[in-house]
Amino acid sequence: MKARPRLNSVIAILVMFTLGACQGVSTYTVQPTPSLTATVSASPVPTAALPSSTTPSSALPSPSLAGWSSYANARYGYTVYYPAGWTAGPEADNSDGLVLTGDPTVTLTVYGTNATDTIANVHQQAISSAKGLGVVVTYQTSTPNRSVVSGTKGDTVYYSSAWCGKGSCNYLVFWYPTADKSTMDPLVTTITQRFSPGRLDQAN
Repeated sequence: MKARPRLNSVIAILVMFTLGACQGVSTYTVQPTPSLTATVSASPVPTAALPSSTTPSSALPSPSLAGWSSYANARYGYTVYYPAGWTAGPEADNSDGLVLTGDPTVTLTVYGTNATDTIANVHQQAISSAKGLGVVVTYQTSTPNRSVVSGTKGDTVYYSSAWCGKGSCNYLVFWYPTADKSTMDPLVTTITQRFSPGRLDQAN
């Protein structure tokens, strides 16, 4: 009977030790890492900053031609669009094209020729022709069916673009003041981009 108090003391000590151990374990509990998904969702990347690589070029916005006029060449089959207010001169005697005038200092000559050479030679001839007119060529480039030559002559900009096939070529040739570059350059780009070449695979 005298051993019971000692047993009770031992049990009490064991209980206190166990509780202390549990408190030690809870003191070093690792806190959970915040969800990465939740962090990203809180600050989404703007949709506009994500370019789409699947958007076809035909779906991209194009300059509006509302109110513009057009000239369709029956002989070569090409069509050129030009701003309202520009004047179309008479068609050439051989029906290859005409001259469009924006004002006395802005002209666009559009015409066709039957192809007798490769695009590489057509491009070199375009460069030589520009230089023959006194143009200082500052840019030129070509592809398997395009030739572009531009430069300046005094205070005037010269820009020539040709589309060629195995049968014929179509040309746009611009002249305009360098002082008007800020307004004319975008206009030239629009006219060139919206130009519809004709029957380049055949002579006309």
